[in-house]
Amino acid sequence: MVFDDDNKEIEDEIKQSIAVKRIKKKTIMHKKFLEPIQEELKTQLDDFTIVSVLGAGAFGKVYLVQKKDTGKVFAMKTLRKDAIIDLQ
Repeated sequence: MVFDDDNKEIEDEIKQSIAVKRIKKKTIMHKKFLEPIQEELKTQLDDFTIVSVLGAGAFGKVYLVQKKDTGKVFAMKTLRKDAIIDLQ
């Protein structure tokens, strides 16, 4: 768009308006397509296989687990809810 110096403010407003519309459109598309992907990516207990117990304490246990889809190994800490609540 070509404007003379007198209409510079109008040009800036139009550019800003177009930019805002693009941002809103991208945000809507982002939410529309990203939310289902995020639901699929949530990790659950069923995604792991327990290999062994690494340690145990008063509040819970630490397990060596392996993620089923990738084979990566992790330490998973579990806490006993009743022991934690008793502390309060």
